[in-house]
Amino acid sequence: MKGFSLLLSVAIIVALIGCQMEDGQSITKKPSNLMFAEQSGRMASSSYTNIWFAPPEDLGATSYTLQTSPDGNTNWTNFLYYYEDLTTDDSRQNNFSVDLSTDTWVRLAITGGQYDGHYSNKMYAEHCSTDSYIQNYHVDESMSNTGIKAPAAGYGLVTEFTVVQEDATVLENILTYQWYRVNPDDWEDVALIDGATALTYITTGDDKGYHLMIKATGDDSNFDGFISFMSEHIVR
Repeated sequence: MKGFSLLLSVAIIVALIGCQMEDGQSITKKPSNLMFAEQSGRMASSSYTNIWFAPPEDLGATSYTLQTSPDGNTNWTNFLYYYEDLTTDDSRQNNFSVDLSTDTWVRLAITGGQYDGHYSNKMYAEHCSTDSYIQNYHVDESMSNTGIKAPAAGYGLVTEFTVVQEDATVLENILTYQWYRVNPDDWEDVALIDGATALTYITTGDDKGYHLMIKATGDDSNFDGFISFMSEHIVR
């Protein structure tokens, strides 16, 4: 069941990075809503950060190159993988899983098509140096949560995250949570929701027109990675 939950959650992320329909409205993929830094962890003495994006083909591009910056504003440099720029090698590629080695901002440089020379939205990613990782995560947006069907305001989201050490020991009570509103057309337009720090969230009228995103971060000593998850629905 845990494996199924993980696959289901990944499937939702993949749907978000492609062109999607929400109540008959098309959400067009463009640089401003292209990339999502999902999570970091450390397994088998190897740290990783998972980054998802709409494939280059979806934008009419030929490839993307991963870039990093310490402050998210200046000094953007191409990320090197075995001493070479990390670039998509297929027009349908939709993710990178890389060791960023430090906390950093990430974005994609776009090559080819109408957005040639442009850049994706940027996101902040925390590097994980502890021998622990997120084994399972799931977000339930079903009607059973509040009796109101998504995407209508009032529907609920219920989340679950399991962090384990390399020996499979489950780490309890080490995550903190924060919910945000995210503009579907611009994933840098993110607003923190005051007081929304629980595993569950009930949408309100203030959420209309937005995705909901929860970010879980570790306590640094047991787990210093992160996971972010964006809702499948745009609140209406």
